[in-house]
Amino acid sequence: MEGQKLYRVIGATGNPAGAYWSESEPPSAEATWRSEYAVPVAWNAATCEEQYTVGAAGLKAWIGTVAPQKDSGYAFLQGMGAQVYVPQSTYQIDLQRVRYRPTPWRQ
Repeated sequence: MEGQKLYRVIGATGNPAGAYWSESEPPSAEATWRSEYAVPVAWNAATCEEQYTVGAAGLKAWIGTVAPQKDSGYAFLQGMGAQVYVPQSTYQIDLQRVRYRPTPWRQ
């Protein structure tokens, strides 16, 4: 995975060292991102995008499909996007190498 870029969307108080990443840049519309990655508003304010480039040491991670989630009330978030899961027990993302910028819908 050396050289592979990974992306993560967080809110201002989000955990920059979270376990869930994506190989794709966030889409230009917040609603599309929330649906594909099944992220309810209550979980994430989605104001900042993190970008990380995997270094020479590689990265221990799993790639899979996002499961659907219920949002508040009767709303349903489909999921089905591809996610990269980096377990906290093997976390090797060097936060010094993470780049931050506003999400596409906040620019």
